[in-house]
Amino acid sequence: MRAGSKGKSRGSKGRALIKRSSSGRSSLASQRLKGKVTKTSSPKKEKKAPKHSIGAFFYFISHERAMAKKQRIQLPPITEWTRAIAAKWRAMTPLEQSPFHEKAKHDKIRYTHELARFNARKLKSASNTNQQPQSGFLVFLEDFRKSNTGDPKDIVKTATVAWSKISKAKKRLYQKRACDVRS
Repeated sequence: MRAGSKGKSRGSKGRALIKRSSSGRSSLASQRLKGKVTKTSSPKKEKKAPKHSIGAFFYFISHERAMAKKQRIQLPPITEWTRAIAAKWRAMTPLEQSPFHEKAKHDKIRYTHELARFNARKLKSASNTNQQPQSGFLVFLEDFRKSNTGDPKDIVKTATVAWSKISKAKKRLYQKRACDVRS
């Protein structure tokens, strides 16, 4: 527990602060057992989404790690090493940091281009999935409506009867026109 938090602890992944009862169970946990509270799930990341851009500090960390490996220096535990690298980063002048900021800027540009391409593909595929392909009957029905007037329900009924009576050759012509409309 944190200092000064008196009886409060974090729920799973910091989602809620909860009090512990005298029995040791949290009130949230006992409510979950009773079926009153359900766990929230985080939104799923899309598999083909582009990777996020990397900040300048992370480029600096990877550079320092590569230099340490090149010099065959055994790295201390990660927390100590990261503190030392962070102190070194803070001590650097903006001029010394500029190559890493430049890499980060290029990476951000890459990310925005990839994200725009990804969203365009996603939008295009979503618009294609909502459209149903037109059938030969629908093309026939469109022509039938042009030549007949009256109640729409009656037109569809009479068109259905007319469709069942026309020859297979004429049906193929309508189906071919439907294929042309799709592409």
